[in-house]
Amino acid sequence: MPIWHRAAVGTLRAVAPDPMTTLTTTALATEILEGTLLTLEQVSTRLTVLALNASRNPEQSVRVRALLGDLLEAIQGCEGE
Repeated sequence: MPIWHRAAVGTLRAVAPDPMTTLTTTALATEILEGTLLTLEQVSTRLTVLALNASRNPEQSVRVRALLGDLLEAIQGCEGE
């Protein structure tokens, strides 16, 4: 799994992990947080594009609403674990 490092303000870049580096609990927590933030940014962008396309093409709105409902259900399921 790549380790994410800030390449510039507001951007992250993947760097191959150094096999000689021992990850501490803090390093793992930081890696998880950075990976999560990057994923959330990608999800947000893609959902926005889907919503904009659905607003122009009403036949897609049912599919987008179902996707959003399923996504929220999945997140709520993980929160309960």
